[in-house]
Amino acid sequence: NHQSNVDINNRIVCYDIKELGKQLKKIGMLVVQDQVWNRVTINRAAHKSTRYYIDEMHLLLKEEQTAAYTVEIWKRFRKWGGIPTGITQNVKDLLSSREVENIFENSDFVYTTPPWFWRTMGSTPISSWRLTGRKAANDEALPL
Repeated sequence: NHQSNVDINNRIVCYDIKELGKQLKKIGMLVVQDQVWNRVTINRAAHKSTRYYIDEMHLLLKEEQTAAYTVEIWKRFRKWGGIPTGITQNVKDLLSSREVENIFENSDFVYTTPPWFWRTMGSTPISSWRLTGRKAANDEALPL
């Protein structure tokens, strides 16, 4: 219980909640998202864009409360000059969430790795094909 030495006004800030216990992880996710939203609000007033990269995004969509807040700020980000980017290793993890459709509908594009990558990693692209009809960042990602 002491003051942090992290300057959250730096140009780049990385939040790592990996070591929070199970009881604190949910509140930690909400606190981080709220802090990022505050930054988006400040940057909008200064006519700046804010990039927000969420690694292991499926974790935000597991809990009902964090999933609802994630969808809410994802929708607002784009209107307020934010550029949210969700990252996960397996699309299936995202597709298991009821909220993911709202996120996809409020995204400029959905990018998945090309088939050669799946073969290299020994995995299958089956879950990616469930996204058919979404806008894609590359020709191999998803057929329109």
